[in-house]
Amino acid sequence: MTVTSRGLIVLAEDQDSLRKLYRDVLEAHGFSVFTANNGEQAIQLCTSNTPKLVVLDIMMPGMDGIEACGRIRRILGSAVPIIFLSSLDTRETVRACLEAGGDDYIIKSESLAKLVERVEFWTRPKTPHARERRREVLTSARDALAKPQAELTTRQLKLAEGSAPTIQNDDVLLKVSRIVALARALASPDFGNSHADQVFMLGYLTGSVEFWAQRMPEVKRRFDEYLRAALRDTGIVDKAQGDKLISALVEYVNERTFKSGRTAGRREAGEAENGTGPFEPLALREFEESRREAEGRREAEGRR
Repeated sequence: MTVTSRGLIVLAEDQDSLRKLYRDVLEAHGFSVFTANNGEQAIQLCTSNTPKLVVLDIMMPGMDGIEACGRIRRILGSAVPIIFLSSLDTRETVRACLEAGGDDYIIKSESLAKLVERVEFWTRPKTPHARERRREVLTSARDALAKPQAELTTRQLKLAEGSAPTIQNDDVLLKVSRIVALARALASPDFGNSHADQVFMLGYLTGSVEFWAQRMPEVKRRFDEYLRAALRDTGIVDKAQGDKLISALVEYVNERTFKSGRTAGRREAGEAENGTGPFEPLALREFEESRREAEGRREAEGRR
């Protein structure tokens, strides 16, 4: 495989669907990704290659990510950053990750945009910001260690029992999230900063979820939950902004921006599920380009 200009990442994740999702998203952002489904394979990849970054799931069959991290550190030294993927940020887990030589950790319930953000941070040329991030991680670990165990246990139970769809436990949301992550990679990095972008994205997600709701009664019954989870996973708005957007959904349904996003979301969900060739979700980029062209025309008219 030819390594792209953004560099090689070794990624270890034992769940097939998540491994493919993470690989597709990172490759869409210009990285080359070698994947492993356990710690031993990750070590082999790091022995025969010099990655720019290593991403390790913690719980894997055979050798877990924490043991693999220690061995990879002995192979590559301290120059290559290592990020852990974790389902829960318990104090024991955080401490073990850092003691093994990890530089950062990402909770799997975070958005895919957050994963890309962290990967891009750690693959930049070394700056004082990297040391600042390390201090932030250590501070977060100390905070976790200081939490009462009862509080952590309660939180873990809530997360374990939670019925809200996530990309870890729901195949439909994983597919929707993958499409959106690929679409965002094809748009500009700042897509989602404007209100128009956000309304288009809301329509796009609505159309994507509708595609699945027409095929699966469970998705139709829990439509609002899927829409909220999909919006959260985009990373373009925080929870309060997302709740505000969804609460105003009725106001947006007749807007041209929302309707065009909704149509595009249905279409591209269908193309992703039924297509046989390479799939490229271009709707976000096309919307962005058309919006910029319209703004350019208005500016030109204003100068006349």
